[in-house]
Amino acid sequence: MNNNMNFNMFFYPLIIIFIILNILDGHSTLKVISKTSIKSEKNPVARFLFKLVGPLTGIICLKSILIPVIILMMYYFYYKLLDMIIILIIANFFYLAVVIHNYKVFNRITKNILDRFDNIDAP
Repeated sequence: MNNNMNFNMFFYPLIIIFIILNILDGHSTLKVISKTSIKSEKNPVARFLFKLVGPLTGIICLKSILIPVIILMMYYFYYKLLDMIIILIIANFFYLAVVIHNYKVFNRITKNILDRFDNIDAP
């Protein structure tokens, strides 16, 4: 039982980080798409859904799939403690990389737009 308590110390914070990173992924994706186009999205399923229902609704639909996934993770956690912690660590690193990439792309796009305005000659 003590071993389960040690795993709980890791599992629940990892789930919270997973949720936060997914929210940030949706936010950063929306920011990039708002400055470029749906074609900027690399995920073909997401791109199709964005074309079908729009970026915001598409992101909400995609991220709502996480609700049953998280419930399954919590259920599965009680049977495979260490496995779920490892899966969450890997997933969190993946989403962290995606979020960092998206915000870097957004910042680069924003900087390019601002640079263009700075280079416009005033009459």
